[in-house]
Amino acid sequence: MGARGNKDSNIVIDLGGEPITGSQYYGNGRVTEFKYGTKLGTVIHKWNGEKMAYLKNWGEGWGFAPSDRALVFVDNHDNQRGHGAGGASILTFWDARLYKMAVGFMLAHPYGFTRVMSSYRWTRNFVNGQDANDWIGPPSNSDGSTKSVTINADTTCGNDWVCEHRWRQIRNMVIFRNVADGQPFSNWWDNGSNQVAFGRGNKGFIVFNNDDCTPT
Repeated sequence: MGARGNKDSNIVIDLGGEPITGSQYYGNGRVTEFKYGTKLGTVIHKWNGEKMAYLKNWGEGWGFAPSDRALVFVDNHDNQRGHGAGGASILTFWDARLYKMAVGFMLAHPYGFTRVMSSYRWTRNFVNGQDANDWIGPPSNSDGSTKSVTINADTTCGNDWVCEHRWRQIRNMVIFRNVADGQPFSNWWDNGSNQVAFGRGNKGFIVFNNDDCTPT
């Protein structure tokens, strides 16, 4: 728990029950809404009986900061390593399919001001459920210098740089968000489970299917 800030946003870890609350910083600018990635990860994982159908009132309806005060993200450099706020429910690039769905939902939904992650890979070493290599820094050369970010033919990154913002699905959803900017959340549909769809006014419509596929 703690807080620091600048003129644009304030980093406040407030998962509820904290002595320092995010609302105390609304007057300074947007506040990091750490509950966002924690709750969305739980829903996408389908843990604790959560379903995507429950996201119909996503945002303030889930006890989050007001939309115009919230800086939202699926993961950050700390909690993708198990540090800080969020715990095991945080989705990261290591689980690419679910991660793309979570980031896609974040970018399609009008709540909050979104931040897309850009990461690098490291060699993980789990000991008693904890990554003993969670301290490792960016890809480096033998002399300790940071490796250059190389760009592959498909525009993704190489040299162990992940660059989630360059993934085709996430890149396209950024375009979706820009096109739908200012349009209302509309025409929600769900199947009562993990298939949902919604519109953004007359500018966009998106469908998510996180149900298990049953062979026939």
